Amino acid sequence: MVGERAQFTEGYRKMRLKAVSGIMLTLLLVSMLTLAFNIQPTKAGPITIIVPDDYEKIQWAIGNASDGDTIFVRAGTYYEHVVVNKTVSLTGDYRVALLGATIIDGEGIITPVVHITANNVTIRGFTIQNSGRIYGLEGGGIYITDSNRNNIVNNTVTNTQYGINLSNSTSNTIFGNTMIENDVGIQFLEDYSGNSTIYHNNFINNGWQFSDLAASNNTWDNGYPSGGNYWSDHNPPDIYSGPHQNETGRDKIGDIPYVIDENNTDRYPLIYPYGYDLYDPLAADMNYDGTVDIFDAIILAGKFGSEPGHPGWHPAADLNQDGIIDIFDAIIFAWLFRRPIIL
Repeated sequence: MVGERAQFTEGYRKMRLKAVSGIMLTLLLVSMLTLAFNIQPTKAGPITIIVPDDYEKIQWAIGNASDGDTIFVRAGTYYEHVVVNKTVSLTGDYRVALLGATIIDGEGIITPVVHITANNVTIRGFTIQNSGRIYGLEGGGIYITDSNRNNIVNNTVTNTQYGINLSNSTSNTIFGNTMIENDVGIQFLEDYSGNSTIYHNNFINNGWQFSDLAASNNTWDNGYPSGGNYWSDHNPPDIYSGPHQNETGRDKIGDIPYVIDENNTDRYPLIYPYGYDLYDPLAADMNYDGTVDIFDAIILAGKFGSEPGHPGWHPAADLNQDGIIDIFDAIIFAWLFRRPIIL
């Protein structure tokens, strides 16, 4: 009898152990299945690629980037022709407070220095220079083709055939750039180029400030009082203020709009170049040759006493931006002239 009871107890114990093991195995399988269903493939987020730390050339960095990445380019001169065919942000070293700190130089070759072919690209903080100049062949500084919603911000484009050239591209924002001494400051090609917003740019001493072969329609200012662009060939008076420029008092916006063509008008042209900074080493560079010297002093002397709208007016000589070139500007110039430029 005792033996039978012992056998029964041992059998019952084994049965309970199997049942518990089965339950635990079932729970383990359910947990594994749940985990498997909840695990989703993850994608690495956007990264920042640094030139030349990660890649020696800007084009190599673009080639190894993915959409959404940022390519940060340290100060220096890069002799390249860059094709931006991915949705990336290409950023020069804005931390260096020196004009032309991060330069892309086209070496006079007849192709665009920076060619954008993707949507939603940002180009910021570069000096882009020295494309080739042969008419019939496109030698642009920044050339945007078949791409939309790009941001061109705080660049200087100089010594190119076309500073910024847009072909079959719409809804771009062009803000805070300086186009200086190009054959054409900005050009629109093809019927579908247009609907872009262009403001707070400086168009200085270009052969043609603007060329529109597309009959495009764009927005050329940011409303009042933010203003539009600075045009070196436009010298309006600044006597009035207000959205209709009919209220007494100067506001650093020209009283006369800048008419670009029948489809485009800058309603609020700037009296002074955008981005002026008295503490910039080149604030008194009145002939835009990259140095502050006796030739700038001669320009200041020749413009003495002039105001906006007068034939002798030169905004770069009005260093304190009070609307008249006078002894106070001469004092500021003397201070800037003697101040060393620390690189």
